[in-house]
Amino acid sequence: MAGDDASETITSSVRTLGRGLEILELFSGEVAELSQSDIAARAGLPMPTIHRLVKTLVEHEFLEPVAGGRNFRIGPAVLRLAGPLIARNDPAAIIRRKLQQLAETTGETTNLATLIGSSVVYLDGVAGGRILTPQVSVGLRLSAYNTALGKALLAQLDDDEVLARVGQGPYPPATEHSAVDWPDLKKRLDIVRADGIAVSDEEFEVGLASLAIALPTPVDGSLRAVNISLPVSRATHDFRASAGRLLREVAAEIGSIEGTTTEQ
Repeated sequence: MAGDDASETITSSVRTLGRGLEILELFSGEVAELSQSDIAARAGLPMPTIHRLVKTLVEHEFLEPVAGGRNFRIGPAVLRLAGPLIARNDPAAIIRRKLQQLAETTGETTNLATLIGSSVVYLDGVAGGRILTPQVSVGLRLSAYNTALGKALLAQLDDDEVLARVGQGPYPPATEHSAVDWPDLKKRLDIVRADGIAVSDEEFEVGLASLAIALPTPVDGSLRAVNISLPVSRATHDFRASAGRLLREVAAEIGSIEGTTTEQ
């Protein structure tokens, strides 16, 4: 009897795991956010079961609630798992080496990120060699409208797509330098589109500067960007000019290796 009970427990646990994985698969493709009702309808499971599964997935950071609490999206645990996998495989292994070279050359932190909905999600990063340096982790999710990485990524989209992601505003001001609404953001994105380099001067956090560039678009159409992030006190005119050249070189080298094209 004890063996039967153990077998039933294992079977139940495997079934629960399977259902949890099925829920995560619902967020593949173009689906960025789902409510519990959406999940129940798509998974064909009763709401009490969905409630328990979603609660567990949130507790373990495989899902996270979107602002307002009604919808859910992929959480940082999934992105942390994906990060090393991306870093081991081409073309991301190439980008990893370029991040390391950027960090060594500049002494500052460099990052690779993508765009999910209206958020920048960090996929990889190399910390700078200085004591005072920004630190981020794989899976970190930040707003796109007031970060250099975010503006570099959003600038690759047409205005209608950007609006569908971030809305007309007003946007929550992180600092007095943040974009406040769509007309303000559009002006900043147009500058990025014209120059190719996105700059954030204390737009996300006081004392923080960042320069970013979008990478060439791969065959799958995914959006990627890399940045150099540092205290604004070290972001001198000469440093910005040098960093801009380095970022352009990195983007061109990656495009040449991958055989991709940059659409700017």
